[in-house]
Amino acid sequence: MRKTFFNRLMFIYLLIVVLLASVSVYITININKEFKNSIINQWEKQMLSTTQIATANVENFIVKYSESLLTIRNQPDILKRVVEKDISHPVNYCILCELYETHKNEVEGIQLTDLNGTVLLKFAAASQTEKIPVAIHSFGKETDKTYTLLDFHPKSQSSLIYLFAPVVIGDSVIGSLSWKISISKMVEKYINPYLSENSGYLWLIDSNLNILAHHEKSFIGLNAYYIMKDFEYTGKLGNYSVSNSQKYMKEASRFFTLIRQKESGSGNYVDFAHNEYSFAVFNTINLGNQKWTMILSIPYETIFEPVRKNHLKTYLTELIIIFLITFIGLIFYKMTRHNILLEKEAEYLAEIAKSAEELKNEKQRRLAALIEGQEQERRRISREIHDSLGQQLLAMKLKLENNCSSEFHEYGEIHSLVLKTISETREISNLLAPVELQESRLDEALKSLIVKFQQNSGIKTDFVSYGIPGNIDISIKTYLYRIVQEGLSNILKHAGATQADIQLLGNKEQLTLIIQDNGKGFEFNQTTKAKGNGLNNIFDRVNILKGNIELETKPGEGCCITIKISLV
Repeated sequence: MRKTFFNRLMFIYLLIVVLLASVSVYITININKEFKNSIINQWEKQMLSTTQIATANVENFIVKYSESLLTIRNQPDILKRVVEKDISHPVNYCILCELYETHKNEVEGIQLTDLNGTVLLKFAAASQTEKIPVAIHSFGKETDKTYTLLDFHPKSQSSLIYLFAPVVIGDSVIGSLSWKISISKMVEKYINPYLSENSGYLWLIDSNLNILAHHEKSFIGLNAYYIMKDFEYTGKLGNYSVSNSQKYMKEASRFFTLIRQKESGSGNYVDFAHNEYSFAVFNTINLGNQKWTMILSIPYETIFEPVRKNHLKTYLTELIIIFLITFIGLIFYKMTRHNILLEKEAEYLAEIAKSAEELKNEKQRRLAALIEGQEQERRRISREIHDSLGQQLLAMKLKLENNCSSEFHEYGEIHSLVLKTISETREISNLLAPVELQESRLDEALKSLIVKFQQNSGIKTDFVSYGIPGNIDISIKTYLYRIVQEGLSNILKHAGATQADIQLLGNKEQLTLIIQDNGKGFEFNQTTKAKGNGLNNIFDRVNILKGNIELETKPGEGCCITIKISLV
C-alpha cells in the first residue's frame, strides 16, 4: 500500500515539474500586470480617503454656518428690520456685525434681505443697495433649513456660494439671512491642507460640470463638458496615438457618466491640464439643495513609475521558480516523510483524546465525590445542630418558662428571642439537610422550598410538577434540590425579578427541570460562566448526573434554564 502511495507521489512530482515550468512563463508575462493592479489599489485607497476627509470638512463648514444662520434669523431686531424694511446702518450693537467680525477670515460677507432681494443690512465689500436675484428667495416648504445658491462666474476664479436661511414670522417667509462665501477661500482652507504632492491633482465641479476649483487655475470657470467636446473634435490627446486618444476619451466620458450615477467611485479619465491619461477617484459633497463633486486624479505615468523598477524583481522571481524545480525532489522526500509523521501524530492524538476522556471522567468522579462529601458534612452539621444546639436551646426555653416569672420585665423579650433562635436553628438545620428529601417525594420537597423562598424574598414564585416517579434515587433528588436552591439564590441576588416559575416534569425515563424568571437577564458566554460560582455549581451537578442543560438569556429578557436528566 505504501509503494502505491509512493508511485502516486512520483506522478504528482512529475506533474508539478511540468506545471511549474508552464507557470514560470505565465508569471513572467503577468507579474507586471498584477503589480500594476496592486499599485492602483493602493492609490485608490489613499485618494478615496483624502477625498472623504476633504468632503467631510466642506460639509461640516456648511453645517456650521447654516446653524449660525438658523440660530440668529429670528432675533427681534432682525425681524423688526425686515418688517419695517429698515436699511439704516445700526448705531449700537448689531448681532450681524458681531457674527461677521468673528468669521470674516472665512466668508466674504453676511447680509439681510427682504423678499424682493433688496439688501437691508450687510457687512462686506458690496453696497447696501445691491440686489440679489429674487429666485434666491424661492424657498421650499421647509423653513427650518438652509438653502444654497451657486453664483458661478464663467472664465473667472471669483465664483461664490450663497448660504440662505429664511426669516419667518409664523408660517410666512418675510426675508432671508445669508452668508456670502468664496469658493476659492473655502477650498484653500478646508481642502488643500489635506492634499500633498503624492495625493493627486484636485478639481471641483458642480452638477452642471462647471469647474469650481482646479489644480491649474486657468481651468477654473470653464465647463468640463465643453472641454471634452473640444478634445473629441480634435481627436488627438497629447503624445498618445489617435486610437489610444479615442479610447481614453471614451473612458473619460464613462467616468463623467459614473459621477452622475454614484456618490463616490473611481475610473479613468483625461487630465485636461496635462493632456495625460489618468486614474481618478471622486466623492460627492452634499450642500443641501446642491451637490458638488470632488475629483482627485493622478497620471498613469506617475503611478507606474515603480513598475519600471520592478523588472529586477521579475527576473528574481524566475530564478526562484527554477530553484524550486531543482529542489522539488527534496520537497517530495519531505512530503513522504511528513505523511509518515502525520500517521504517528494521528495515533498520538487518538491517545491524547482517550486520555482527555479519562481525565474528564476522573474529574467528574472527583467532583461527585466532593459534592457527596459536602452533602455528608451538611447532614453531620445538621444533626449536630439538631441534636446538640437545638436540644440546649429547647432546654433553655423550658428552664426560662419554669424559673422566671412572667412579671419579670424582660421575660417576654428573652422568651421571644429564645423561640426565634430555636426557629432559626431548625431552619438552618433543614437547609443543610432538608428532612423532606428523606421523608417526602422530590416534588413535595421542592414545593416546600419554593413556598419558603417566596415568603422570605417577596418574589412571586409558581411551582408546577407532573408525572414525577416516587422512587427517584436519593442522590438525584439531592442534586436537583440543590440546583433549584442555587437557581433561586441567583434569581434573588442578581436577576432583579418580580416573577419566577419552577417546573418539574417527568416520567419513568426522564426528568425535566425548568427554572425561569422575568429579571434583567445577561449576555451569556464562557467568560460569564467562569465568573459565576452559582452557574458553575449548576453546570457541575448536571454534568455529574450526565444530564443536558440549556441556558437562554438576553439583557432585558429574563433567564430560562432547562435541565434534562435520564432516569434509565
